[in-house]
Amino acid sequence: QAEDGIRDIGVTGVQTCALPILEFRNLLHISGKSGLFEMAGSRNNGVIARSLDDNQTQFYSSRIHQFTPLDSIEMYTTGDNVSLRKIMQDAKDMLAKHPLVPANSDNATLKKYFKGVLPDYDEERVKISDIKKFVKWFEYCKDLDLSEPQEEASAE
Repeated sequence: QAEDGIRDIGVTGVQTCALPILEFRNLLHISGKSGLFEMAGSRNNGVIARSLDDNQTQFYSSRIHQFTPLDSIEMYTTGDNVSLRKIMQDAKDMLAKHPLVPANSDNATLKKYFKGVLPDYDEERVKISDIKKFVKWFEYCKDLDLSEPQEEASAE
């Protein structure tokens, strides 16, 4: 067994690496780009990110793009805002009885679906484009561990 992966015992000198586990906290939306990206690294002038659509990794300049971690996104409700992670976890928990609708569904269908996921969303401030984005992003994220990360226990 190799330190950086699993040695293929059938072929001498070849190693295959286990793919890293995709984590919600590493997902980004990059302005001007469709889909979601996994942050692979950062530089002082941008980020290196892998597209979840085509698996291509490349550098994105901060002079051209803005980067929004999905963990920092919240949705407007009639009360306190709710984190995207929490909404996605709720949607995941109710998938069996409240299946995901296609992102290209008509507006009424999308609103009905989202109302089932987040009943008190602010219908004036949450636009149909936000709901479509949620549906597209949830398609990527529904199989991830969406539970809230546990706080590190402080050393005593």
